[in-house]
Amino acid sequence: MNLYGELMSDTVVLPAIRRLVDAHQHWMQAEKYYFDPNKFRIEINSLIQTLRNVTFALQNVKHHIPDFDSWYGKWQEKMRADEHLRWLVNARNKIVKQGDLELFSILRVSILGSYRDDEVPYKEFKLSPSLTNKFILMDAKKSGVPKEILKDAYLKIERRWIEKEDPKTEMLEKLAHCWAVLGEVLLDAQRQCGEEIGEKLEISGPPLCMKKYSETRSQWMKVSSGKIDDLAMKSVKMTDKISNRAKERYKIPESPQAPESLRGKCNFFFSMAREVLQKDGYHITIAAIFHDHHIKFVQIAPEDQADKFRMMRVIADEVEVLRATSLIFIGEIWMAKFDPSHPFRRAAESPERTEALQLIGMSIDGERIVLIAPFKKVKKKVVLEETIESSYEGTNILAPVESLWARWKKDHS
Repeated sequence: MNLYGELMSDTVVLPAIRRLVDAHQHWMQAEKYYFDPNKFRIEINSLIQTLRNVTFALQNVKHHIPDFDSWYGKWQEKMRADEHLRWLVNARNKIVKQGDLELFSILRVSILGSYRDDEVPYKEFKLSPSLTNKFILMDAKKSGVPKEILKDAYLKIERRWIEKEDPKTEMLEKLAHCWAVLGEVLLDAQRQCGEEIGEKLEISGPPLCMKKYSETRSQWMKVSSGKIDDLAMKSVKMTDKISNRAKERYKIPESPQAPESLRGKCNFFFSMAREVLQKDGYHITIAAIFHDHHIKFVQIAPEDQADKFRMMRVIADEVEVLRATSLIFIGEIWMAKFDPSHPFRRAAESPERTEALQLIGMSIDGERIVLIAPFKKVKKKVVLEETIESSYEGTNILAPVESLWARWKKDHS
């Protein structure tokens, strides 16, 4: 783990830092076993005790920290005022003296059959965690959701672990908060000792791996098969080797630096996408997520419409983890006029469908750009038409990201 970069052997607070690193490992294991109650409980107990040992380890080296009592007294006041850290102390004492905490979980099942939650009847069930997946699927099929929607739907089976004395807060979210506060204490302890703290040591909250939301604490069952399904999604790292090969194959400038504005980025990436489509005869579906002057590329390969619905939730999770404020989504699409006699029929199912390359650009400040280039394949060659700018109205594929940004704005208003 490189959270603290290279651990300095001469730092006074090294024993406490090691405890914090150990706590991170227990947190990761607890998340791994989220759907295994016995192993989850074991890791949670270890995590709580290890987090509590951070301050014990710090106090063991107090004679090496200048003016420790005065400095630490201020931190003690802050920690006592923090409800989650007060809970941590009580929880550790209970584990040591009485045994396991009284944990219990809630199982929530929701039907996902659209990009927008308000487009279809959205059902949620709070069920016993002991129910089998077969029973959950049977119950969902009796929910009253139209069969046309269910055939392209997923069931999101979400478990939420809570503790009896604090039923409002999910366990891992609460312990990630405790971890972050203790990290700040250790950084301040190093400052108190006059030790230099490099950029890698700055903590503004839990590490990114602790900022995973409901996607990692859920199982997804495809209604059509009744199986727990994993999606074919992967991050694409733009290495120098890949970049050089792309320059050789496509008409890419020597310094392919994307412009700062969203419109500039959209024009830049769409011109590249046109070159790729004409050269290769196809274009993968990919999202470019912009965050902190970096770009994360995520490729998706959906097998059917249900996968598309779910993958957009995963893209929204990536945006949330990275705190990204702009996004570009590129891929091939089918186009067809809406037929009122077939209200549930999608463009891909229409006999009058046509193909196009599409880019959707969006930012948290409300800017929306849609670029489309219709194309045909003639004798195995792609014939691309001129790029046109289309209206964003009625574009639902990135609705999960829209909902996320709307929630952020509401929380900070």
